[in-house]
Amino acid sequence: MEEGIILVNKESGRTSRFVDNYLSKKFRFLKCGHLGTLDPFAEGLLVIAFNKATKVLPFLQNEPKEYLATLTLGSKTSSGDLDGEIIERREIKEFKKENILAVFSSFAPSYFQIPPMASALKKDGVPLYRYYRKSMTIERKPREAKIYKLELCSFSKSEIVFKSSVGSGTYIRTLAEDIAERLGNLGYLKSLKRLKIGAFDVSKSKRMEDIKEEDVLKIEELPFALPKFEIDETMTEKAKNGCKMKLDSEAPELLLTHKGKIIAVYERREDLYCSKRGLF
Repeated sequence: MEEGIILVNKESGRTSRFVDNYLSKKFRFLKCGHLGTLDPFAEGLLVIAFNKATKVLPFLQNEPKEYLATLTLGSKTSSGDLDGEIIERREIKEFKKENILAVFSSFAPSYFQIPPMASALKKDGVPLYRYYRKSMTIERKPREAKIYKLELCSFSKSEIVFKSSVGSGTYIRTLAEDIAERLGNLGYLKSLKRLKIGAFDVSKSKRMEDIKEEDVLKIEELPFALPKFEIDETMTEKAKNGCKMKLDSEAPELLLTHKGKIIAVYERREDLYCSKRGLF
């Protein structure tokens, strides 16, 4: 296989990198990466790109992501999920459905959250999880988390099951802890399943062991949000050389294609379009 995208239904207990390595070995990929890391305890949709298709990942990473999560109340863990050690317990404060819905509404359209220590976010070039494994706590700056939708699925005295549609970089573990806190409780994420990334849906994915060559999506089949702009052969050569061009468009960014094949992403700078990333 030359290049493409694979939709994997990751099982709980495996790291995202493990899936990358498994598929790389199975299909002998030269290069492989994924769109949005899933924690080992999490399951669901993992979008894998290989070979030249890894170039398109930056243009897909800002798509909304949808999750199904279970929040357990009454305890707090060191990692914010069930993989961490319980570091605090507290009697659960009673709440009603309207309390949950009011808390959900308080997060939209965005709020600032502090990234968890058990995350891949880097501090001075070092992933935070490495400090976490050494029982070290590093100061983290709050980051804006976009919350497009929070939907209550079910709840009991000790658990809340909800769906969330969020922007890139939003930590669902932290969101779950913050939901519990705004209800006057402690909590941690018991389970997490990613359902969607943009137009990609977990229902179209397969277990990594079941992936076959016919399951690969070509770059041309991907749901790019950028408008496509067809160019001729002469302009294609210019695009491959990263040349600036004058194009009949007002869009801030364009996906240049030639005979249906994706060539490059160009961005508008004053009256000319400049190369942002070659995809050939």
